Amino acid sequence: METLKPINPEILHYTSNNLKIYSKSCSIYIETLQALTRIKLPKSIYDLFSFSRILRRLLRIDKCNVFLIKVNPIELIIIRRGIVYKYQIISGLIKTLELKNCRNILHVDLCRLPNGDLVFGEYGSNNDRKSVPIYLSKDSGLSWDIIYEFPENSIKHIHVIKYDKWLDTIWCCTGDNDGENKIVIFDKFFSILEEIGDGSQYYRTCDLFFTKTNVVWLMDSPNVISHVVNYNRKTKKINIGQELAGPVWYTTKVEDNLYLAATSVEPGYSMKHKTAQLMASKDLINWEIVKSYKKDCYPIDLFKYGVIAFPLGDLYLSSFFYFGEALIKLDGKIDKINLTNVFR
Repeated sequence: METLKPINPEILHYTSNNLKIYSKSCSIYIETLQALTRIKLPKSIYDLFSFSRILRRLLRIDKCNVFLIKVNPIELIIIRRGIVYKYQIISGLIKTLELKNCRNILHVDLCRLPNGDLVFGEYGSNNDRKSVPIYLSKDSGLSWDIIYEFPENSIKHIHVIKYDKWLDTIWCCTGDNDGENKIVIFDKFFSILEEIGDGSQYYRTCDLFFTKTNVVWLMDSPNVISHVVNYNRKTKKINIGQELAGPVWYTTKVEDNLYLAATSVEPGYSMKHKTAQLMASKDLINWEIVKSYKKDCYPIDLFKYGVIAFPLGDLYLSSFFYFGEALIKLDGKIDKINLTNVFR
């Protein structure tokens, strides 16, 4: 660990007024009002090529997850190249888990349950359709157990696990092919209570918004046109809403009154316009485009899809931070936008 000025950080993992956590390649930076600290992760042979942004994209060297578990003193869960680490100031970096089928998970997909337990599921290519585990930690990430495992040939991977405060349940979204798009509801012991949907692309999503009467999601499907989907808790039926310009990976809420989402550019119908769109909504049903970024010129299969992503933490309308990859003027960069005048 050392104090150092970072050079062009690529991913913003967490932000607040007093703390920012970002990364580039195998280095993680913790910025407070008092200091800037660098954590060096173990290197692999691939990191020899980390001097080039385009090689970092090709070899997926830039991929890294960082989740803030405790602020004072700072504790982190870090995932890079299939290894899960726990970081504490006193003990430093400790390897706690080796993943079975994936390198990383999506940027916001570590779930903290009301009792403090941490849970996440594997997200990877899994072309052989091996079993896919859900991991749970009862000691803030020092150790992990498989609490549930989807059997072989049932799903490709897990998109997100989220806690539903209205029913005190745990929801898990999986993908990707028809028949694999499951929304599974677990109780607190990870026994299945219910499985929603027919496995079609309408139930393929990377995030969920819970209200007392409804659950809303934005489809993540390059195979068909994605839409906003509104699930009625009482009738258990879905209503297909607004059409989207591409699949949606990341969504978030800013302060108390604005929801954000971003479409991606990947092989499929979104290649018709080749733009990733930052969208905003006040009611989860009607979404308005705030900003668009064009896909860059590098081949999409080798050098990544065009994606806009959001950090965790305290998000503010006046200075909303986001980051992206494979997009013109946003590839490997962090940017911010003032959202105070949206819908006014």
